[in-house]
Amino acid sequence: MKIGIDLDDVTVECAKHFLQIHKDRTGINVGIDEINTYNLWIPLQIEKEEAIQIFKDFEDYGFHDNPEFIFNAKESINKLSQFSDLFFVTARPEWIKEKTINFVNKHFSNKGVYFSGDFHKEQTKSKADICLELELDLMIEDQAGIAEDCSKRGIRVFLFDKPWNQELNDSLHENVTRVSSWEDILEKINLLEIKNE
Repeated sequence: MKIGIDLDDVTVECAKHFLQIHKDRTGINVGIDEINTYNLWIPLQIEKEEAIQIFKDFEDYGFHDNPEFIFNAKESINKLSQFSDLFFVTARPEWIKEKTINFVNKHFSNKGVYFSGDFHKEQTKSKADICLELELDLMIEDQAGIAEDCSKRGIRVFLFDKPWNQELNDSLHENVTRVSSWEDILEKINLLEIKNE
């Protein structure tokens, strides 16, 4: 099986660090459960440019040098690598491309790291374009719009359940399955493998 894996808020924590930096700057405490859109600047009532600056400030907090893994992500991904080809597909920007590749190569056995233009627009390809080119069987993602885009193009998606991806709850494409944890992902992949035998 060929599996694509997103990085931020699927493999490593991102949104909670973003909110902490925002709190450090403004004194305003916003909880993860208050973030009801992937576009973090909207519930924070800031401009997109300010949000991008917060992402750039991750460097000062050491986020890219020592990111915090989502619970059981590292162990689960390394289990998957024993029987699947893994590709990391991220919308991270150019300014952290080298650190991102180094991080992935340090912690995981993988077939490459691919950068899309879904958020920062520095790349021309979307995640769905990349997934199609790689002929992925499955993409693990946390952004509902990207999940829908991939699923409509025939790619099965596991959508990590997050407060910011609830807007399509009643109309998720049949190729999209919500998942609650990495343990849930491993169980569902095991079921897919059995079903496809």
